[in-house]
Formats: sequence, structure tokens, C-alpha cells
Amino acid sequence: MQTHLFSRRPIVLSMQDIDSLTKDSPIALLNALYQCQDFVFVDSMHNPSLNESNITKTFGYKSSFYLSFIANKDSLSNEYLQARKALYKTYQLIKQEQAEDLQKTTTRARARTARIRFQAKRI
Repeated sequence: MQTHLFSRRPIVLSMQDIDSLTKDSPIALLNALYQCQDFVFVDSMHNPSLNESNITKTFGYKSSFYLSFIANKDSLSNEYLQARKALYKTYQLIKQEQAEDLQKTTTRARARTARIRFQAKRI
């Protein structure tokens, strides 16, 4: 039985984590930036699950992440990283706005349902 699969757990990344990324940052963090994910998986020792030893098995040699961040790492510019960080921040803001809109819609729907139930009981 593969118990290492059950020891993986996500940790949430902060904006400070994203802002501090460089081309020499751990692969898991660069992948989170590339995928606009706000988390990475770590093992029980708090080491990222995605690392140098399993990157090609995970993505393959032809994936855009592999080509951009691994194979051509030396030519990865700060401008590109800054653009990725800006995209990441924009995406996170959009997700937050959508979550807030959903919360408002849910609250209004629950209030409407409660009013309908109250009126139905009065009849």
C-alpha cells in the first residue's frame, strides 16, 4: 500500500509567498504561480510534493510549464515572472469577487426562502 499518497496535504500560499518568487524558487511554487493556484502540496516533512525528481514524470518534456520554467530556466526573465505574478494577483482578485458575489446571492436566496416559508405557515 502506498502510504506516501496519504501524507500529502495542501498548504495555502500568501501573496508574500508569490511576491518573493524568483526563477530559483522551488518548482512547486513556480508551478503554483504558473497555474494561478493558491496552494501547494507538501509531504509530512513539509517538503513540496512536486520537485526535481518527479517533474518530468508529472508534466512530461513537452508541457509548456516544463519548457518555460525547467528546460529554459536560464532564459526566464524577471519581466516574465513579474507578468506572471500580476496575472496571478488578478486571477485571485477575480476569484475573491466571484466568491463574494456568490455569498451575496446565497444570502438573498436564503432570506427569500425564509420569507416564503414564513408566509406559507401564516396561511
